[in-house]
Amino acid sequence: MTLTIDPAQLRHLRLRAQGLAAPCTDLTELLDGAVSLQAQDYNAAVLGLRVRSRGLVADDVRAALIDGVLGWTWLMRGTLHLVAMADLPWLLPLFGPEIIRQTARRYRELALDMDTRGRATSLLRRILADGPQTRAALKDKLEAAGLPAEGQACPYLLRHAALEGVLVCVPLRSSRPHYRLLDDLPTEGWPGVEVTITRLARRFLRAFGPANAADLARWSGLPMPLSRTGLDALAGEVTAVNAAGQRAVMLNPQLAWLEDEPQPGLHLLPAFDALLLSHVERDPILPAAISRRIHPGGGIIRPSLLLDGVVRGRWQLKRSRRSLTIFVTPFVPLPRARLPQLEAEVADVGRFLGQQATLQLEAVAA
Repeated sequence: MTLTIDPAQLRHLRLRAQGLAAPCTDLTELLDGAVSLQAQDYNAAVLGLRVRSRGLVADDVRAALIDGVLGWTWLMRGTLHLVAMADLPWLLPLFGPEIIRQTARRYRELALDMDTRGRATSLLRRILADGPQTRAALKDKLEAAGLPAEGQACPYLLRHAALEGVLVCVPLRSSRPHYRLLDDLPTEGWPGVEVTITRLARRFLRAFGPANAADLARWSGLPMPLSRTGLDALAGEVTAVNAAGQRAVMLNPQLAWLEDEPQPGLHLLPAFDALLLSHVERDPILPAAISRRIHPGGGIIRPSLLLDGVVRGRWQLKRSRRSLTIFVTPFVPLPRARLPQLEAEVADVGRFLGQQATLQLEAVAA
């Protein structure tokens, strides 16, 4: 039997799954629920934690990364993500070899054969034993050892070492990453691909359901057959749904959420937000008519104004030493009754960043 849910129910379920309708106060609990947040743009990732939490501040995220509670490394889709450090022992063996395989052509273009990458990884392990380093410092030391590091070679060597479990990024003094040695991870007890992809599929549904194998493949960057394997293994734990015209599944415990009375909500989602990155079909949340305003192409996902689970505008943060202004441009007229919610959301961005924020509400975009 297939359960049919309408677009409003679908939005409610996904906002609940993402922690947007029920924010938490603990970073590790948050990332246990969300699995990961894209962090190619560190500042955007931090704001993604803000909108899913209550009471935390940006410095809490930095401290958790420095203390090793959270990890900042390359995983889903081969891009940087924030994850709970406790998840790396099973995530890295799943994603590392697959990303390395997918990068084979680029390695050849950069003349980074297996031997070169291996020597670079060994050298980086020795260098970072003395403490965190900037990319520039590591580039100089790679070149001094006769290894290629010009252009994109250095970033790819650093990423390769991260995929081998040697290093992670850490925001020591700014949002630009330093690199530090990753403590040895107990990956020798890794249960293998089939068990791990099933675990990932379960976590994915918990964070992004209702969803299907195409959604899991899009979000993870893993091959479609592997994504199907993971979801198929959950047959006894899920219910088939017709979600706004899409065939999908959801975890059985989340069926109880359909009894909730959805509350009106307004959220300022950051750039590259997971809610907009993780499904092939996004119309119920990001209507096709305005999709290009948020997702213009080239992998860009702009900051968006989410009103009752639907994108209804965009926003931009401009910050100086003395001021923080948030410019909000709605795509439809914002009801006057919702203005206090927007003002509260803007104030919370300021609280989170440690600076009073001012709202600048722009005219409705044509």
